[in-house]
Amino acid sequence: MGYNGNARWYWRARKEKTMKILKNILILCLTAVLIIGMLACSKGAKDGKTAKLDPDAQAFRLGDLEATAGELNAVYNSFVNMMQQYGMPPPANDEEIKTYVDMALDQLIATYSILWKADEMGVSLSSAKQDEIDATINTRRQEILDDYINSVMSEAGEEAGNPADFEDQALAKIDVDIKAFFGEDMTFNKYLEDSRKELKNEAIVEEVKAAVVSGETVTEEDIRGWFESQLETYEEAYNEAPIEYKTFMMQYEMGTSPVPPLVVPEGFARVALITVAPEDTIDESYTTNKETMKALEAEYGKLMLEGSADATRLKEIKDEYAPLKTDTDAVYQAFSEGPKARAEEAHGMLSEGTDFDTVMGKFNKEENKEEMLLYLKDKDSSVPEAVWNAVNKLEEGEYSGIIEVEGTFYIVKLLEHIPAGPVPLADVMEQARAAALLERQETVWEQRQVDWLGEAKEAVEYYEANYAMVGKV
Repeated sequence: MGYNGNARWYWRARKEKTMKILKNILILCLTAVLIIGMLACSKGAKDGKTAKLDPDAQAFRLGDLEATAGELNAVYNSFVNMMQQYGMPPPANDEEIKTYVDMALDQLIATYSILWKADEMGVSLSSAKQDEIDATINTRRQEILDDYINSVMSEAGEEAGNPADFEDQALAKIDVDIKAFFGEDMTFNKYLEDSRKELKNEAIVEEVKAAVVSGETVTEEDIRGWFESQLETYEEAYNEAPIEYKTFMMQYEMGTSPVPPLVVPEGFARVALITVAPEDTIDESYTTNKETMKALEAEYGKLMLEGSADATRLKEIKDEYAPLKTDTDAVYQAFSEGPKARAEEAHGMLSEGTDFDTVMGKFNKEENKEEMLLYLKDKDSSVPEAVWNAVNKLEEGEYSGIIEVEGTFYIVKLLEHIPAGPVPLADVMEQARAAALLERQETVWEQRQVDWLGEAKEAVEYYEANYAMVGKV
């Protein structure tokens, strides 16, 4: 199929490749929903009895543009895979296949309609952009080739040899893997050229979109309407789960949301946390002993509840349990004494008047000055329950004593209770303006695509015989 197929081919073909190479191939193949250039990965039937899908045959013509059966098949497969991810079975008969093919046709025509209109609008890629795309493809080609060369050299035991001497073998292996995944019609060079086309089409669509929405503006009334609509959205989310405020804030801090949460529900606080954790893992005997002790406790309790007269077994349990607990406590004490001493040092510095931020930076791992939002009206899984309980007993500006949780020691400070209620529009006016404009632009762009699709479907010329086998091979 399309870009996902590229990633899967490379993953299967190079099971031992580095994460860096995986990231590169994913970047190369990533594309938006309406971007074409998806690689044709149709495999023809190998028994020679079933008609073969020719991925290079025309599926339809729109103006001077031609879409191939391979591209249509790629979109078809992407729809099928997407629906399977939602638990729906693949098409099982001709009628169901036709439904998916029609969906794929509409999707592909919608994409081609943008490129069709790009010609009318005089939109084309600058030479600089084309050079950038060529450089991207060349870089990716070399990275894939280098990975295969390294594999060939490793298999031959020639890690110290000259990589250039192994290039032909590497290229041959790449083509074998590509044919195994995409079919006999695919080669490494075609794969790269299809990828180049994909990136160029993506860039053209972005240029067209920019031209379509460039003149859009929003009024103060538009901004207020957007703002009030967002307030309702937040209120509805908080009615279901107030703790979602943290998710919204995280999205804003990561840059995936243009504005901070516009409503703050009751019960949120901002805290700072000193965390002193052990540097080593606890001895395995600790876990083993704890499991044994738990089993003994359960057996002893059951016997007592049943009023068992088996005094001998009760005594055996007690005799086994006592030294086990002593040993387990000793292992834990040895494990925790280091971080406990550091936590006591940190608390001592606070008691002497050292600023909490300074102590936090000194004792937290990698000088991580950890501040976080905490929901106080219900247990918040972002911190241990003992820390959550401690915060609920603090006044603003106060810090806790040392809190021990399974060998890790915490000191928490309540920085502030965050005032509940809506954020004033004036406080986020410029961000709201940008968000409202973006929403307007997306609305205009979506409607333009709908209009163009309608026009394109009136003008398109289909070649049904060339894609009759989509979904059937």
